[in-house]
Amino acid sequence: MAVPFLSNLGIPAIEQARPPTAKGFPTAFNSNNQSVWEQAVQETEASKSAESDWGRTIRRYVDLCEARGVYPFQNVHESRNDQITDYLRDRRRAFVKFVNNSNFFENIKLRTTDREVKVTDGGFILTIVGHAYIEDPSFEQWLTTRPSPSFDLVVHEGRHTKSLMDGLTMFAYTERRAKSPIRWIIGYEIVCPMFPDLPDKHLPSKAEIENFVLSVLWMPILKGQRPVNLVHRLI
Repeated sequence: MAVPFLSNLGIPAIEQARPPTAKGFPTAFNSNNQSVWEQAVQETEASKSAESDWGRTIRRYVDLCEARGVYPFQNVHESRNDQITDYLRDRRRAFVKFVNNSNFFENIKLRTTDREVKVTDGGFILTIVGHAYIEDPSFEQWLTTRPSPSFDLVVHEGRHTKSLMDGLTMFAYTERRAKSPIRWIIGYEIVCPMFPDLPDKHLPSKAEIENFVLSVLWMPILKGQRPVNLVHRLI
């Protein structure tokens, strides 16, 4: 059975049932990047699941495009997907720059991280959160310290927030269900005013758009730019 996510990239159902090959270049990708795709196929070890192999190979392809500075999806001009990639990359850089310059995560231990995409009327919202243990009782006061980190003095619905640039807001708040005040949720939201292009004839569902944004557009950016002191956590 065809996987909608792969079909949206122009991969026929018959090819989805087999591991990706150098010749099976998805039609949604930049036609100038055939060699990049071939390298991604070579570097991705096959497993027992063809669907998993396709997913890992596609992510590797976008990783390689990011490293080479080429557009994954279009060859003549920036497609909407390339515009979204640039938009997300700029905000990722702003987040990493801020947390590095402020040493934000120097004394923070992240337990787990999560990522979520929600489609809106005008685009989508990407939310990245980390669940942290913060034993320093002065942390909440430190958040509003000037000149940095300089979170807003006004707390909105229990959340400390800071706007890093247009469409990018960082937040921090204690877990409401936690019995201990040392458990915090720290993260950021990216509000993107564009919908991605999913190259298929049918109208994609919200779930397909969300999966495409998270798996294809965002994860290579997230992995490619990591804050200091957070090598093993994707936030």
